[in-house]
Order: sequence, then C-alpha cells, then structure tokens
Amino acid sequence: MGRISTLILGAGLGAGLLYGALNYYVVRTAQGFEAVPKSSLSLTDVYLDTRQFTFSDWHRHEPLVLDIIKANKQYILQQAIDPATQNTFAPAVTPGA
Repeated sequence: MGRISTLILGAGLGAGLLYGALNYYVVRTAQGFEAVPKSSLSLTDVYLDTRQFTFSDWHRHEPLVLDIIKANKQYILQQAIDPATQNTFAPAVTPGA
C-alpha cells in the first residue's frame, strides 16, 4: 500500500471512530457491551463500565440514563435496581481500600 492510500485509510478510520464516539455511548454491562445513541453530540462518557454502578453513580450520569430510557434499553438499568442480576464474578470493592 502506498503512503497516500495508508494516509487516506487512517484518516477514514479515525473519522469513523470519532463519529461513533460523538454519537454513541459504549456501555459495558454484566451481559456484555451495548451501544446507546446519544441525544447530543459530545465526547463525554464515550465508554462506561456499569457493572459496579450504584444509584449515586447513575445520578452522576443523568444524560446517559435519559438516553438509555429513550433508546428503550431499560434492562441496562435493571442491574442497579435488582442485585440478583449483577455480575457475581466482578471483584468486590473493599471499603477503605
């Protein structure tokens, strides 16, 4: 591949990744990864690991919660409400550590 074609390929790949980061949250849940459309263009909270989220964590990410509800993916929020659905293989957080 020539230098110009490599540059064009890299620029196209970078533009595609930037487009995805501006328009979607990548949310890791106990069930896997989810792409949630954003309601506003921003580079905040591009990737979030929600496996250990508590209610206060969800409160800090209110735009994400609203976008999850708007996308009809409320099952992502279910693990914060029902501890039985949380990942039992995630490391436990020790208070004071």
